[in-house]
Order: sequence, then structure tokens, then C-alpha cells
Amino acid sequence: MDALLLLPKDVTNKAQIDRVRLSLAYRLKVEDTLIIAASYRCHEAWQRELAENIQPLETLELDKFGLIAYCDCSNEYVAYTRVNKGPLNETYPYFEGVPNELVIMLDKIYDKKPKLIYYYALSSGKLFHPPFSVINQQVDKHLYTHVYNALGERLDNRYYFFPYTYLYRCTGMGPTNEFGFRIPLDTDRYLGRNPKHKVIAVFGGSAAWSYYNLFEETFAVQLENKLNAYCTAHGLDTHFSVVNFSQLSNVVLDEIFNYMLYCQKLRPDIVIAHDGFNDLFYGQMSDPYLLNTQCITYHFNMERWSQILHNTKDLDLPQMLTPGAILAKNTPRAVIKSYLSRLLQFEGLAKSSGATFISGLQPTVYSRKTPSPVERKFIDLYVKPENCGMSEQFNNMPFIYDKYQQEIAGKLAHFIDFDKHFFQLGEDATLFGDIMHTSPEGEELIASTYCTYITENLSRLL
Repeated sequence: MDALLLLPKDVTNKAQIDRVRLSLAYRLKVEDTLIIAASYRCHEAWQRELAENIQPLETLELDKFGLIAYCDCSNEYVAYTRVNKGPLNETYPYFEGVPNELVIMLDKIYDKKPKLIYYYALSSGKLFHPPFSVINQQVDKHLYTHVYNALGERLDNRYYFFPYTYLYRCTGMGPTNEFGFRIPLDTDRYLGRNPKHKVIAVFGGSAAWSYYNLFEETFAVQLENKLNAYCTAHGLDTHFSVVNFSQLSNVVLDEIFNYMLYCQKLRPDIVIAHDGFNDLFYGQMSDPYLLNTQCITYHFNMERWSQILHNTKDLDLPQMLTPGAILAKNTPRAVIKSYLSRLLQFEGLAKSSGATFISGLQPTVYSRKTPSPVERKFIDLYVKPENCGMSEQFNNMPFIYDKYQQEIAGKLAHFIDFDKHFFQLGEDATLFGDIMHTSPEGEELIASTYCTYITENLSRLL
């Protein structure tokens, strides 16, 4: 398959483009050919920046390419590719970030045959391609591994049904396994391991999955590298493997399910729950009866799934009665109680299997005492009702975090408050790609903090 990478009109640094190329390499076969192109007005500038041959876009026949990728390094907002007929800008108005000439060409060729079309947003140090991109078995080798993968939509960055919690497919950022975890190898290899081989299992939501980062940039991979480098430098024969069982939108209840289904049999030496935001955010919208009586928090889309399954779309969801907004329904006290209750339950499960449990309260852009200029834009985007239908919940988060930090004191054996670790950092560093997902620089800080904590406080494991 021939693939095409279209460069933006504004020449940016080579490192950002290299990240896109690595992402595409995860999607392509060894024998596939990648052509890099830019429009006449900027292709010579790109040739100087990349020091290689760049094809003029206008000379290429786009319909011969099986995959087309376009990257934009100036647009702060996500753009979507089309999945149904109609002009691209009408189908997904967020496609406005793409130059008009490209929109016209893509629209012209799209109906000739199915295309793999990806849009990469590279601003703020994040690497992201939006939902709705079409996938096939080349892009996701696990497409038919089990029945629920086969039954899921043939679209990228999408939730799909699974009888225990749910699954999420996100390709092109590095290896994932048949359940969407960023785990490149069969985990059974850790069964019966040498006592000096230590396994750390990471759980959490999209922030622990490291949503805007390539596999090599994730804090889980960096933590493994840092711990092994520490052992080598200190003459220790201990070896660490960090296995990431995080999944997008997971709350602690989902983490517990994933631990029991996939991880408990491995008897990990350390379990890290890097979370907080999802439970404290989605808890505001969860059913009051379930939250207050059973400490059940869940992703609010679960209610919409139920409407689809039972054909009850005519029944109003209480939090959706205000047009354009999803309302908070629960008190901060109830939300915090639910989160802490499940976190302590998870700690007990991990300890019962011999693991040391570390709770890491994930940072947010609110953690920054002096956010960078780009990070300030994210705050404005999420907290204004005219920009975000869940602005009420986002506005509540600093208060709920503060109350949780007061409540958690002394209740967990091992607790790292990343909110405080990120507080003192200056505005010269952009550590977030949005309000809660960290950039590669933020990932490095998280990995370093966990590494320091483990080497200083858990030396018995070394």
C-alpha cells in the first residue's frame, strides 16, 4: 500500500513530524511506501527543514494512495474525518483546520473507494488523531482476535461493547493488545518469573493510557526504563517490567474489573492506580441512587448505551434536560466518598495478592500555579458554558480535588499527590495537551516521580 503524508503550510520542527512518521510506521507494513508531500508554496521550505526530498502536492494523484495523513501544527482544536457522504466541512465542521484545497481533493476521492484518512493535531506538544478514522486488519491486527473486537465498529478512537466494563480501540500510537491495553507482549510471560524480576501493573483512565503520547513517550514505558537504569547504575540484578492495564475513561470500578480479569494471576509486585479525575468528574453525573447507596460511578455514556440497547431514547436522562449541557447531580462529599471507597477496595485486593499498592492522584492543568499560555487556553475552553456542555463539572474539579486531598490524609499506605508536584512548575513548560492529559514532558515528570518514590520508599523490592 502506498501512503501519503501531507505536511502543513507552516513549517514546524522536525521532531514533531518525526512523531507523526513513527505513528504511521505503526500502521504500515515494512513493504509499504510512504510519500511525503507539501504544497508548492511550502515544499521547498520543508525540504530544507527535513533535509530530504518532499514531493509537490499538486503533482500527485491522491486516489492511488491507500492511506492519507495530514498533520497540522497550528490548530489547537481537534478536526474530524468523514465517515458518511456529503461535503467534509458540512459533515464535520471541525474539519475547518484543513486547507480548503485538501478538503476538496479528499472529498473528490473519498467515494471512489474506502480510504484510511488520518488528521494529526500536533499543537501543544500533543500527538493526536481524532475519532471516526476508518480502520482495517492492517491497522489493528486484533480486529478478529475475539468476537467483541469483530462486532465493534470499524472506526478508530471508539468505545465498543464488552460484557465486563467496555473496550476502546486507539491505533497508531504504538502497540496495543487484544483488549486495547498498551501492552506489546503476552502477559503470561510474567507467570512464574524469577524473584528478581519485578512487575509493576499500572491502572487508570486515558491519562494513565497516556492519550497524546506515542508508546515510547508514555510514563509507564519511561518508568520501566528509569527503574532498570537505576538498578544497573547501582549494581543491582533486579529487573523491572511495567505493564499498563489502563483504558480510556476508566474509573476505579473498571480498574478493579481489569485487575481481576487480566492482572491478578500475574501477582504483580507493585500496583499503581494513577487516577482521580474520572471518578471525581463522572461521579458528579452518575445516578444519585447508585452513587450514594452503592458507591457506583460510571462513564455517563453507559446510560446512552442502555437507551440504544433497550430502544428507550424517548425517556429523558435527568442530567440531559438542559439543552446543550450535562448537569452535575451529586454533592462533592458523595462523589469523594464513592471514589475513596473503591480505591480502598482496590488497595485491599492488591495487597491480598502480595502487591504494594500506590495511589497516584493524577495532575490536571488546574494543578499549575502559573499555567503556560497554551494551558490557559484549555482552561478557558473547558470552563465556559458556551464552549463546553460539561463546564459545570470542570469548574467543580479544583474544589473537589481540594476536598479529596483533605479527606485522603493517612488513609492509604502509599500516596503520591501529583497535583502538588505540578503546582510549582513555571509557565515556560507546557505539560498538558488539554485540561487533564499530559504532554511528553508531563509524562517524563510523572515517570521520574514514581521512580524516585519506589527507589526511596520501597527499597526492599530492589
